[in-house]
Amino acid sequence: MSGEIIQNNDYKDWSKFIFHKIKVAQTQATLKVNSEMLTLYWEIGNSIIEKQQENGWGSKVIDLLAADLIHNFPDSKGFSVRNLKYMKSFAEAYPQFPIVQVPLAQSETQFVQVPLAQITWYHHISLLTKIKDITERAFYIAETAKNDWSRDVMLLQIQSNLYRRSGKALNNFEQTLPEYQSDLAKSIFKDPYHFDFLMLTTKVKGVHQKVWGK
Repeated sequence: MSGEIIQNNDYKDWSKFIFHKIKVAQTQATLKVNSEMLTLYWEIGNSIIEKQQENGWGSKVIDLLAADLIHNFPDSKGFSVRNLKYMKSFAEAYPQFPIVQVPLAQSETQFVQVPLAQITWYHHISLLTKIKDITERAFYIAETAKNDWSRDVMLLQIQSNLYRRSGKALNNFEQTLPEYQSDLAKSIFKDPYHFDFLMLTTKVKGVHQKVWGK
């Protein structure tokens, strides 16, 4: 009986439908994790900026904070001095988080808003270190999301000066869910910072349970 079901076209179509639903749900969940993690990183970076401005603290405070965070979350690799400095740069670069607003192509009065959580932290680190112009960065964020580029493909496009070859044009675009088999989706799934972030959440819950006796 099971053999007959497997050969049935209706069953094949149905199983493909279920498979697709699972993959879409996984992609949506992973994008949600990516968004929450980037929000946390921006908030940490912004907090560093505020405290340094309020108290006149120098860069050594980042070293101190990194040591404290690593002590409290020893299994996490996301709180190194280097990564905390990237978080600060991220917050400095995008004060309007979770979007970056830049002029629309060939317009000085119209703007396009590019969501920052469409790409991974690795993508953002590369953009922050390689591109200083915010409009150019927004261009590559939008193009990466639209074309489902991995970080390596995005870097190749940067090296080929795609922004300049395209006439430095940033047009309106629709934010869409990346295909689960795309390079971008795979990059998001495999991002080690996501695993760290999820483990961090688990550990925090464990601490709360211990403190409150639950």
